[in-house]
Amino acid sequence: MSACVPPGRLAVAARAAASARLVDLALGATEAGDAAREATHGWELARRDKEAVERLHDRHLARVAADDLREEQRALDEAASRRSKGHS
Repeated sequence: MSACVPPGRLAVAARAAASARLVDLALGATEAGDAAREATHGWELARRDKEAVERLHDRHLARVAADDLREEQRALDEAASRRSKGHS
């Protein structure tokens, strides 16, 4: 037995199904947009933190280099002082 469904009812059912699908897709798009914004914000925070760490690292390397140069200069001054005392 086949039931006859009036064409008007089929069209209404098809429109209702299509409308529900569009609502689902719109909700999915909204959720994807929210997730993308959240991920972008997280990436921006991580980039900012990375840049701060890089600046700290660069400052540390500069201080270490300056300390090394000061120590080397002290050693050279001391050696020069000993030499000049020895030749006096």
